[in-house]
Amino acid sequence: MFTNLGHANAFGVYESYYERVYLSHESSSTISWIGSVQISCLFVFGLITGPLFDAGKFRHIMIGSTILLTFCNLMLSFAKPNAFYQIFLSQGIGMGLAMGATYSPSYAICSHHFRRKRGFAMGLVASGGAVGGLIQPIMLNHLLNERGLSFGNAIRINMAMNAFLFIFANFLMKTKHAAVGGVKKSPVGGRGRMMMRFMTQPAYLSVTLGLIFNLFGLFFPVIYLQLLSTTKGLPENFSFYSISILNGVSAFGRILPNLLSDRFGAFNMFIPFTFATGLILLSILAVNSIAGVVSVAIFYGFFSGAYIALSSAVLASLADNDGEIGARIGLASAFSAISSVAGPPINGVLLGSSFNWTPPILFSGFAILASGICHSVGRWFVYKKAKAEALRDAEGLESVDMSVDKTRVGTPASGSFEESKKSTESDSESDTEKGSVHVQEVV
Repeated sequence: MFTNLGHANAFGVYESYYERVYLSHESSSTISWIGSVQISCLFVFGLITGPLFDAGKFRHIMIGSTILLTFCNLMLSFAKPNAFYQIFLSQGIGMGLAMGATYSPSYAICSHHFRRKRGFAMGLVASGGAVGGLIQPIMLNHLLNERGLSFGNAIRINMAMNAFLFIFANFLMKTKHAAVGGVKKSPVGGRGRMMMRFMTQPAYLSVTLGLIFNLFGLFFPVIYLQLLSTTKGLPENFSFYSISILNGVSAFGRILPNLLSDRFGAFNMFIPFTFATGLILLSILAVNSIAGVVSVAIFYGFFSGAYIALSSAVLASLADNDGEIGARIGLASAFSAISSVAGPPINGVLLGSSFNWTPPILFSGFAILASGICHSVGRWFVYKKAKAEALRDAEGLESVDMSVDKTRVGTPASGSFEESKKSTESDSESDTEKGSVHVQEVV
């Protein structure tokens, strides 16, 4: 996560540098296509790697993505100034595919090792992206803007760090198929039918639709906050660190809410954090000072970080067994790529060459608020399903008790029928109470 999502979270540094120096002939909207395609590849490739992970191909995925990421990062360092296609192919597509290959499996592997504290474990994994988003922008800003190194040398230094960490991760990460019950290697056709079944489930469909809306605006501050600070006339030395502040606080947002989700439920934490993220993004309209940028970076970093981490926990909670988790996360991520690839360029067009920040901020903020409504609908479907299952279980137990009573009619032993009936009624009431508790635990 440090090397894939963390590097993607540092694109704001690239956006600012490309616009000012390396791709000065291109517009903000055109440059943002590099970051948006990279992020969309991060999500859409999960449609392939999620099922491959469930089928036991995790090691193949990791080795292949390590080689591809290192090669494409090296090719980026050889890109020429104002050669947009070279940067787009190496950074946008190549590195995006390598990052996307490991994104969904990195979350899904937690399900193999953690069950009771799964939300907290996924939060820790997600925090790696935040820590990477803290360190990588500082490193790139220092190399490009403060040390004054050439673009190629700065990228090669960054590539060496990423390659080392990716190789190190290959030795640390391990699946645990033998300990996971119900995981079966399904044929391709079976996987296709399983994914179609996911899309017929109202709760899963609502959550996925919410993710699509959310990613139209979620990465707006990550990509544009540094540029916004610069265009507002704030000191460059401060603007360079605005993204690092956002991503640094995001690490706490990815851990603490997930820890609470194991106690209060992933959905119960997910929905309020979604609405808070949208409202904080809209507050950027009032930012004109260093204090304003810092406040937005802190609060947005915390709440958006919680959203990113909790989304995987929510999708995992909808799975019928552990063998579905990778596919569910991968499929939802693939659909989210629609908005992640379109969102930044749309924001760039709305921003324009005059840097009118109001239209893109309104677009991004209301897109996130719309996602909160979708997630609320998804939670209602989960509650409705859990309640129906509990009532059905209670009715089944009652019918069994009635059949037991009938078999005991005419028993010669004195008082045995009445005692049996009282005992059965007591057991039925106890089972009904358990059913209601089950509804609360599921939701």
